[in-house]
Amino acid sequence: MGSKALVDRIQLELNGREHDQVYDLTLDNCKVATFDGFPQALNKLRVMSAINMGLKNLDGLPNLPELTTVDLSDNKISDFDQLVEKCPNIEHLNLCGNAVKTIDALKPLQKLSKLATLDLFTNEVTRLPNYREDVFVLLPQVKYLDGFDINNIELEISGDEGEDHEDAFDSDISGESGEDFEDEEEEG
Repeated sequence: MGSKALVDRIQLELNGREHDQVYDLTLDNCKVATFDGFPQALNKLRVMSAINMGLKNLDGLPNLPELTTVDLSDNKISDFDQLVEKCPNIEHLNLCGNAVKTIDALKPLQKLSKLATLDLFTNEVTRLPNYREDVFVLLPQVKYLDGFDINNIELEISGDEGEDHEDAFDSDISGESGEDFEDEEEEG
């Protein structure tokens, strides 16, 4: 069932385009537990949004070597080995609202040498006493964690160069997502 739902959604998103002409894919709210059925032919993807899909793991994720921006927020993922193996060039990663409980769960991300921004709001790991310091030590390549650098200076994107990233991340990179998630927590 999950595979058919995912395949059907991808076909809808392709809107008649050839697989190798698709660089941006939005699968938000497509309820599946894994990526089983995801076409290997979509290997030109640069941006993927998979928000609130119900993903428990990343099984079925194909090799996506050109993927640089990934939003996996509001899922139930706690293991990122497959993400690192299949998508080695990720620069911007949103894992807000997943099942990350420990700093050790983030160790696979050490292999993402280009990872510059990481968002982890509403994960249990963010409640640990030295969370920010520990993440910056574990992942020295990360420039911005939850919208702030190691010196607690907020990431500000202005002008044309930031618009692509803001669209891809729904403003998460701009550091505004913390307010959004806090509002959602209060409502829910």
